[in-house]
Amino acid sequence: MNTRYLSLISDPPAGFVCGVFGNRELLSGTVVLLAADCASACALLPDFRTRVEGVVLTFGTPLITRLGPLLWHVSLSREALVLGGELLALALDAVTVASTAGDQARLAQRAEARLRSEHEAHRHDYLRVTEALQNQVERVTGSEHKLSSILENVDACIYLKDREGHYLFANRAVRELWQVEMDDIVGFGDEKFFDQATSARIGHQDRRVMDEGETLRSEDINTLAGSGKTSVFQSTKLPLRREDGRIYALCGISTDITGRKRIEAQLKQEQQFSKSVLDSLPGIFYLYTYPECRLVLWNKRHELLLGYDTSEMKGRHVTDWHVPEAREAVLSAIEVVMKTGQNSIEAPLVAKDGRLVQFALTGVKFEARDQVYLIGIGIDITERKQQEEKTRQLLAENETILNNVHVGIVYLKNRCVVSCNRRFEEIFQYEPGELLGESSLRFYASRETFEQIGLEAYRTVAEGRNYSTELRLRRKDGSVFWGTLGGRAIDPDRPQEGSIWVYSDITERKQAEEKLHLAASVFTHAREGIMITATDGTIIDVNDTFSRITGYSRDEVVGRNSRILSSGRQEKSFYAALWRDLTEKGYWYGEIWNRRKNGEVYAEMLTISAVRDVEGKTRQYVALFSDITALKEHARQLEHLAHYDSLTMLPNRTLLADRLQQAMAQAQRRRQPLAVAYLDLDGFKAINDRHGHDAGDQLLIDLASRMKQALREGDTLARLGGDEFVAVLLDLADVAASVQVLARLLEAAAEPVPVGDLMLQVSASLGVTFYPQSEDVDADLLLRQADQAMYQAKLAGKNRYHVFDTEQDSSVRGRHESLEDIRRALSAREFVLHYQPKVNMRTGEVTGAEALIRWQHPEKGLLPPAVFLPVIEDHPLAVEIGEWVIDTAMLQIQRWREAGLNIPVSVNVAARQLQQPDFVERLCALLAAHPELSPADLELEVLETSALVDLARVAGIIESCRQIGVMFALDDFGTGYSSLTYLKHLPVKQLKIDQSFVRDMLDDPDDLAILEGVLGLAIAFRRQVIAEGVETVEHGKLLLQLGCEQAQGYGIARPMPALDFPAWASTWRPDSDWSNRSSINRDDLPLLFASVEHRAWIVSIARYLKDEREEHLTLDHNLCRFGTWLDTEGRIRYGAQSAFPGLESLHRQVHLLAIELCEHKAMGLKLEAVARLGELHGLRDALLEQLQTLLQEGQK
Repeated sequence: MNTRYLSLISDPPAGFVCGVFGNRELLSGTVVLLAADCASACALLPDFRTRVEGVVLTFGTPLITRLGPLLWHVSLSREALVLGGELLALALDAVTVASTAGDQARLAQRAEARLRSEHEAHRHDYLRVTEALQNQVERVTGSEHKLSSILENVDACIYLKDREGHYLFANRAVRELWQVEMDDIVGFGDEKFFDQATSARIGHQDRRVMDEGETLRSEDINTLAGSGKTSVFQSTKLPLRREDGRIYALCGISTDITGRKRIEAQLKQEQQFSKSVLDSLPGIFYLYTYPECRLVLWNKRHELLLGYDTSEMKGRHVTDWHVPEAREAVLSAIEVVMKTGQNSIEAPLVAKDGRLVQFALTGVKFEARDQVYLIGIGIDITERKQQEEKTRQLLAENETILNNVHVGIVYLKNRCVVSCNRRFEEIFQYEPGELLGESSLRFYASRETFEQIGLEAYRTVAEGRNYSTELRLRRKDGSVFWGTLGGRAIDPDRPQEGSIWVYSDITERKQAEEKLHLAASVFTHAREGIMITATDGTIIDVNDTFSRITGYSRDEVVGRNSRILSSGRQEKSFYAALWRDLTEKGYWYGEIWNRRKNGEVYAEMLTISAVRDVEGKTRQYVALFSDITALKEHARQLEHLAHYDSLTMLPNRTLLADRLQQAMAQAQRRRQPLAVAYLDLDGFKAINDRHGHDAGDQLLIDLASRMKQALREGDTLARLGGDEFVAVLLDLADVAASVQVLARLLEAAAEPVPVGDLMLQVSASLGVTFYPQSEDVDADLLLRQADQAMYQAKLAGKNRYHVFDTEQDSSVRGRHESLEDIRRALSAREFVLHYQPKVNMRTGEVTGAEALIRWQHPEKGLLPPAVFLPVIEDHPLAVEIGEWVIDTAMLQIQRWREAGLNIPVSVNVAARQLQQPDFVERLCALLAAHPELSPADLELEVLETSALVDLARVAGIIESCRQIGVMFALDDFGTGYSSLTYLKHLPVKQLKIDQSFVRDMLDDPDDLAILEGVLGLAIAFRRQVIAEGVETVEHGKLLLQLGCEQAQGYGIARPMPALDFPAWASTWRPDSDWSNRSSINRDDLPLLFASVEHRAWIVSIARYLKDEREEHLTLDHNLCRFGTWLDTEGRIRYGAQSAFPGLESLHRQVHLLAIELCEHKAMGLKLEAVARLGELHGLRDALLEQLQTLLQEGQK
């Protein structure tokens, strides 16, 4: 190698001399700089700066230290090279004077000439140094090339800076980011590349690293100086030291995480949006897994209505919210959902405090992420149910009244008779009760009339209006007569609640109308009041009944307007509707309040008919009415008698029950407790026996009045009978707030009462309970609790109160009874095993089966394990049932083998069973009971969490089982916190990938990435892999492309009885797409991720159009995640393939259609946009198919 001494640079400390050695012929070779001053050396090497690679050399005792990508500092001993003072002066001049390229060249020539003259004198030293450096250069050049290649090709930005903040080196990633060459970077500071704020922050960080000598890690937002582009970088800066420990430079490594931060922000926004949507629903929202029926998602209103905290909600079983007697119906309703896709049910939910909240629940079957869900909403219908009960009571109380009115009244649901009064049965000539449940069709003269009235009448009442008409009706004997029909819906918003209809036989009236001008006697003697008016309301004539009802004589009203009868109670809208019916239909029928001559307001049932001439023009109006005031007053009196105590006039037991229900609902709404106090008078019986019932009654009257005054406004005091009273105290700030009111009650009861000449005195014993409570309680239970507490007060000495202890009363019998039921079921052989196949999706081979326990309950049917296994999780029964499962499974293996089916069966081992000291011995005993089977026929599955308590011990158990031939599988792999630890320490044969990783991989890139990583771990640790929860063909196809062939799930087969398994195994064939699907190269994995990202984008657009999210993802095809992949990695790898242009075209079409649909929605055409989602899905499928074509072309 022809090495030349190019130039003299600087004067090192203590007389050391430095120089530059290099080979002019090796333009890409190595340059070694012996320099103390890096900046000066850079100035003298413009010809080599971009063409040389550096190395770190160690030359014997001398140390050559790398200062930058082009320069190295070599410290030589004093004996290595000694030059005179004149040469040193020349070196100093070179440093001082060289400022231009020409100066540098001249100085270099002068230095070289002078050095030539000195060369001979020091020839020996030069040759020795040169030879040593040459050897070192040759040895490290190869390694340096590799290092340089790595630095240049990594995606991270890597750079070196000196202590002054000047860049010494920047790799390709930095140069591409800044769009500059190396010459434009080396020697410059941050102010050239970043804005002022960014440059100042970077400088501050650099100084910290240089001064403190510690590695600095940070996430920063950097803004470029020229473009103003802002990006987020994750950076690591570390100091570089010389041999003596001094810091001479720093190395920085930065990664652009802008995209990741954007994704994180988007995910957070989407999650917040979803939560806001659910929380804004008017009712409760719930999402349960199926068949486990465990709650996984709910809204805030769910917590508020039932009084549970968020931590108490997750994982609850669907039946936890229901009273025991309703659970079977709820589970049956869920099964209907699973079979038909949707179902509704009305049922009470049990709040945390024990109250029952009535709900209308609607559930829909929903499948996602290889999991079946029950998704639905519930609307609080407690008030509606209370109203229904009130309606029922009202009907019962008014039954006597209704049976004595002159009109027939019927209550219909779905046009069938629910109840009717006696007059209704008489009109149609039926016996009592004969019409119940019958269709109203039998009342009409023809089916045509029935259908026509159905259309008109139910449309009217659904709008909240009254309906009335005259029509021909049919009696039981077939005879036809004229009648009136009027009615209204009980609740127009809930047509299923039915409607009330009033029928009357108007045969006589019709005949009277026909003969009105000929038969004046009919008009005069009608039992209804009759008034004939002109079209302007002027009274033309009235009958005697009119005078008897109104008090006006005929002479007093004829010629006057009918408004003289108006009571003023009806609004203008009432009369507007009345005149509208008269004009359109020719009649009006209904109830109205009018005023008598003496000013008394009365109620009347009124029919107004228009009298038309032959041309159809209205000439007069005829009004027929009857006084129903007595009926209404009687109904009011009956209602009062039914709800109040006749002696004290306090609410009775019936009204108390109603008010207590309302108070409990109010307590829930206002979140303020209430108290129920049960009061019994001490010594009353003795007074009653000694002084008589009259004195006792007067004492009760006075005490009732005093105790009522002792309560607050809004509280209720009721008499149950005898000397027993109940007080309901509302809106208590807390439990202690009731003390003063209870004290006043005791004082009021204990005060002497003057009765005639007697001064009577009693005391009271009070029992108190509070609501809400931690457990489900209803009004009856509250009264029983207060009653029990009252007896405790009596036992404690009377004249005091006692608070019911809910904690002591709470029974732990529930768990005990559940354990006893399970123990009984095991003895009664009610447990059965179902088997879910394991298959090779590519070959179609049935590779095994998993045994899953079920409870064939004699009353509740087939129960899933989630119903009973949690109860025995930490109980010895878990071991007993676990051994039963193993023994039963092995017996089934033997039976299958005898039938020609030879497959292994896996059994889940509970943590309690696995941790038994004699687990291996008991397993060997079970195996010995089946000598015709091999231990390899049995596989055991253990959850990751089962190994948490004592990992080493569990590993030993698994190893012992492996030695006897029983293999283990790690179930639900990846869901724990220490999956790598399990892989390292547990000698399991197989990993079962948890279904949570498989469920959403089709439209969630993150889930797909997790799944691919789990598969990589399994391969790295040489474990067999099986995927759980394969629900669809698409899941199987994607798993096969990732290299996972073993699977189980509903997409293959549901768990089935043992008898069904052989037939299934003999007929099952894998989907043709599975048989033809092969695993892809790792280089093609980004294509799979791109397809999933495209699915996710389509889902977001569909949800936006359906108002399931407020915003959609970007509509620009160049900016979506799939478009970004298509223009970068996709184009680089697949751009030359024939299918690639078609993929780009389909992608543009998808976005153009999405833009059109979003514009439709913005213009208010949401339904049209949603209707066209099929087109969008069609383009999606075509694009995904094109992606598969692209993949297949790439693999050829």
